[in-house]
Amino acid sequence: MSHPAEQDLALYATGDLSWFSRLGIKRHLCACTNCAEAVQDYREITADLASSEPHIEDWNNLAAEMKANIRLGLEAGACLPVSAPAPAVTTWFSPRFALAFASLMFLIGAGIVLRPDQPKPTPTVLAAHQQSVQQQSVKVDTEGVTITNVYME
Repeated sequence: MSHPAEQDLALYATGDLSWFSRLGIKRHLCACTNCAEAVQDYREITADLASSEPHIEDWNNLAAEMKANIRLGLEAGACLPVSAPAPAVTTWFSPRFALAFASLMFLIGAGIVLRPDQPKPTPTVLAAHQQSVQQQSVKVDTEGVTITNVYME
């Protein structure tokens, strides 16, 4: 049986693991008493640290040290040469754009492949008199609709 790392057990004890990692360690703790005891120890240590107050005798001395460290950091930063910021690189390609374009191409392809077949037009005789015939046919294609009228006398 492989045991989780000590760091993962400590993070589990404080509740700082992702839900997936927490689930795996929880399953392991059900079977391993050594790791369960280690997690309990980490929880006790965490509770002790949270309940104890830091013992600082001279707050003014601490504040002076912090100000000195900040001043030192600012002076060190002033020694560095100031460089111009790098020009921002703009690109039209991004993962979101690629996903949107791929989705659009998929929809167009699906529309072409799944398009229902167009029914073939049938000529329709509209009127038949003794001396004349009128016929109308409709042709539907990709460019448009063509209506043909035929008159005979």
